[in-house]
Amino acid sequence: MKPPFASTRPTLVQRLRLALAAAILALPTLAAAQSAGAVAGTVTAAENAAPVAGAVVTVEGTSLGVPTDARGRFRIARLVPGGYTLTVAAMGREPSRRAVQVAAGETAAADFALAPGSVLLSGLVVTANRTPTLARRVTATVNVLAHEQVERSPARTVDDLVRELPGVELPRTSGSVAGNAQIVSIRGMDEGRTLVLLDRVPLNDPWGEWVDWQRAPVYGIDRVELTEGGGSSLYGNYAMGGVIQLVSRPMAPHTAQGTFSAGSRGLREASVFGSDVAGRLAFAVDGTLADGGGYVAVAPGQRGAIDVDNSSTRRNAGLRAEYALRSDRTVSARVSVLDEDRSGGTELTPMSRRIGAAALGASLGGVAGGRVDADLFGTLQREVSHQAVAGAGRATETPAMLQSIPARDLGGSVQWARDAVGPVQLSAGGDFRWMHGTLDEDVYDGAGALARTTASGGSQVVGGAFVQGVLTPAAPLRIEASLRGDVWHNYAGRRAVSDSAAATTFDARTDRSLSPRLGVRVQAARGFAVRGSVFRAFRAPSLSEQYRSFISGNTRFLPNPDLGPEHLSGADLGFDWQPAGPVELRVTGFANRMRGLTDFEFLKPGYLMRQNLGKAHSRGVEAEAAVTAAEWLRLSATYNYDDAKTEAGARVHRVPLNRYVARAQLGTARVGELTAIYRHEGPSLSLSAAPLKAYDVVDATLRRELPAGATLFAAVENLTGTDYLVDQTGPLSRVGLPRTFRLGLTWVRR
Repeated sequence: MKPPFASTRPTLVQRLRLALAAAILALPTLAAAQSAGAVAGTVTAAENAAPVAGAVVTVEGTSLGVPTDARGRFRIARLVPGGYTLTVAAMGREPSRRAVQVAAGETAAADFALAPGSVLLSGLVVTANRTPTLARRVTATVNVLAHEQVERSPARTVDDLVRELPGVELPRTSGSVAGNAQIVSIRGMDEGRTLVLLDRVPLNDPWGEWVDWQRAPVYGIDRVELTEGGGSSLYGNYAMGGVIQLVSRPMAPHTAQGTFSAGSRGLREASVFGSDVAGRLAFAVDGTLADGGGYVAVAPGQRGAIDVDNSSTRRNAGLRAEYALRSDRTVSARVSVLDEDRSGGTELTPMSRRIGAAALGASLGGVAGGRVDADLFGTLQREVSHQAVAGAGRATETPAMLQSIPARDLGGSVQWARDAVGPVQLSAGGDFRWMHGTLDEDVYDGAGALARTTASGGSQVVGGAFVQGVLTPAAPLRIEASLRGDVWHNYAGRRAVSDSAAATTFDARTDRSLSPRLGVRVQAARGFAVRGSVFRAFRAPSLSEQYRSFISGNTRFLPNPDLGPEHLSGADLGFDWQPAGPVELRVTGFANRMRGLTDFEFLKPGYLMRQNLGKAHSRGVEAEAAVTAAEWLRLSATYNYDDAKTEAGARVHRVPLNRYVARAQLGTARVGELTAIYRHEGPSLSLSAAPLKAYDVVDATLRRELPAGATLFAAVENLTGTDYLVDQTGPLSRVGLPRTFRLGLTWVRR
């Protein structure tokens, strides 16, 4: 039986596709060749002058960069004459920065000798202070998945990639087969309380604050940064639990990469990336086409005739361009489209999503003794989902609801950061985001006939400003202080029902929040540092929480337009220890208290509604360890314990009690390299408060370099074929991803 309704694609995505194709064809002619220079050099190990392959050399203030080759060599060509600062980062090495002067028609030399350094805190991070800072110097708890780790991960999607990070809690279902968007939690904060950025622009969608991980294909990511703890003092709304930032791979002249793979249950995926530089203009294009790989998610003992694979078909395309006004000033633009169709697990529950996004940016050096970074972004999207009620024995199903959710946003940010003057570094800025969305529903009766239509939604605007000071009065001591004020305003809320004479309107609401943070780091001894911070943070209720209802199994989840904001007060304290030798250890304890926590509460059997449930706490500890036994053998592990409960003693939904991850990397790419990841997730509660037992899975990738820039790889997810629950709604159980094999080839030209 086919659905008795159909959705149409918005013309927006069609227009964006045409514009994107035209822009790609036109880019090479937009900038005539100009007299340019280059910089080239070699990256070696300081202790023995051995070449460091795979180190990433980037040009600060731009999106330009290249990895070093097997001999440690690099070359960045077509640079506008002027002064630049190069940054080199490699896993397990101290990062290095160097100023170079590039002249027209000449190649400047820049060689780097990198000392042994940290695996857990390698390179520079931008997210913690909104400015580039050595990861081992910030006062916050930060973690990085470096370029090397991203490249070798068996993950097919970015959400599966970030499962390795300590403190991060995601739904048990993989993003490759889950619903249209995913949640993410840090330190027991549950959904909607973590800000996710792609190159400074939010990936949290304007309707539900969910994260559209599929908008950032894993093959286009260079590294992932995580900052744990309340981030509202710099980022405002969404950052109550912390901030995850995805950094796109750098652009370089004459670069092309293609990855093609196939695997279990009809899995097929093809991704391409290319970049070049034409005069002052650098640009990159990427695209992904993926389908198959789904499975029947309903537990084997409960499956019926209606259950089918939850497979998906995904099409991504993106274009980035950057124009150099001069050596220290650039302007940029970005457009992307995501076109996705999914099966909801039965024939009558298909889903679709069309998203078009665009952003403009500027990075201007030499402004009042510092640098100004500014972004303007917008998103248009439409999500369509069909929901149904299963009959006895899941032998039949009846249409229950068709939902269409058009949403859009417009936002921007600007910040100024002054270069350090003596022991003081200052930065200040602000941002805003306007969001609007509606939920259009066709509701069907028990016989599958249209009973009524509803339309509900509203608008929300959130904005704020911050100031930050970093003080280093003495070499061992670093103090970070930041303060931000935010205002959010809900308006134009309404709900109209076809069988009601008048629409219901909801009062406009305005609220404010002040978010301070103070952090301190003391380098107590060589290789040993103590860090800690105290902070306050907040989150405004999303449009979805106020206006969207949905069905899971035969349970209905209801919205609440009267929800208020959530507030958090928290602190953390930890140490970083790297004694002489290949061993590292980090331990952090944290404690958070929340007011006005939003979660679902039963109204009556079969019906739950979002409520501000009062107070809650999240207390726990995180530990990380790494051992570099040799260049061909690296081991690391993380452990999380998170006691997240409401004041009534109930556990916060979807937050596991404990979680640990172990990673082993063995061999070299030329001979053969194995990466194995073991994950354990402790007991937790589903969205409807049903208990979920602990489980363990192993993922692995085997890679080997071939001639002519090719790499052959084989990957497996859930190697041991573990059966585990990912959700429990009433009597209905859903299971996780079964063993999934994938074989592929990557080809790179530089």
